Amino acid sequence: MQTTKNTNWVYDEMMAYMQQRSPSHASQTSLIDVLEIYCSADSQLTKQCIRQGLKTVRFGLAQGDLSTYDGRCKLYDILMKYRPLHVWMSPKCKAWCRWNQFNQMRSQELALKIQQARADDEVHLMLCEAVFRWQVLSGDNCHFHLEQPVGSDMLYQDSLQFILDNALLVRCDMCNAGHLHHPVNKLAIQKGTQIVTTSQILAQYLNNLRCNGQHEHSQIAGSFSTSQGSFKMPQFTELYTQTFGTRVAKTILASKKVHELPVTANLSLTADGSDQVEEPDLKR
Repeated sequence: MQTTKNTNWVYDEMMAYMQQRSPSHASQTSLIDVLEIYCSADSQLTKQCIRQGLKTVRFGLAQGDLSTYDGRCKLYDILMKYRPLHVWMSPKCKAWCRWNQFNQMRSQELALKIQQARADDEVHLMLCEAVFRWQVLSGDNCHFHLEQPVGSDMLYQDSLQFILDNALLVRCDMCNAGHLHHPVNKLAIQKGTQIVTTSQILAQYLNNLRCNGQHEHSQIAGSFSTSQGSFKMPQFTELYTQTFGTRVAKTILASKKVHELPVTANLSLTADGSDQVEEPDLKR
């Protein structure tokens, strides 16, 4: 039996806050199907989940700044009140992207600036692990998903290793998974994407959506102009397409219909943060 102790202060904060709340605020069953965290105000994932008949709530900056205590408490309230069946998290990768990996070596000043940005992001990484642990505690059919672009250093950080050690890591390419194309030249944009998930159904489906290499790609660099204005390519590709949102929504719906157990089914957690893994056969 493998036993570890949680040292995540955000998780401790979350559990302390929840224990202070009245029991009437906590649901014993899942009242919503999907909670999308770190999303735009008009995110396609939430929109397409609703179209598939899934009860879905989004939590973006408009709902609360998760770098602050007050913002996180708003999220804790939603987790308690609705006990979502699936949680999808996609924190911004700017501090961890390939450009910043390159920029770190350009000057000491840039390196210090990037290091500070990563230190500021640590609260978000800890929140991801805290929510993952909450989903494990919430019930046998509760799932967790974390998305980051290929090339992001975020998934290599110690704060996320507990998630990666107890979930599945898969890759898809947005040219195939989302039909992502440059808005001007119409070339496909590959944008490799990594998803850490507790759902075998989602993992198997997305893993089959890799690029076949039979078409030309446009680079994720520079900017473009349309009748609506000028836009930067990295910002454009941050948003999920309707196709990707629909595919993920349909997969979550399939998971719900068969009452899919998460791959964390053999992971037993306690509210104080300790965990016991009956089998050290990690499913990454």
